[in-house]
Amino acid sequence: MPKPSSPPSRPDPLITGGGLGGVAAPPAAHCLDNGLVPEQTHTDERRLAAFQDELVRDGRELHRPETKGY
Repeated sequence: MPKPSSPPSRPDPLITGGGLGGVAAPPAAHCLDNGLVPEQTHTDERRLAAFQDELVRDGRELHRPETKGY
């Protein structure tokens, strides 16, 4: 009989720090920490605002900075 798997752990930012992992890790961690699935975060304005506040507290930008010429 197969052994039951352990629950998923929070993504390690050192492993997922760059590229797509760097983008996917914060929402995945937020969902795991709060017992949510992604749809519950992005479809509920209150939950989305809480997640965005968490990102800002962690020093992440919510919007790409505007660049003007080089």
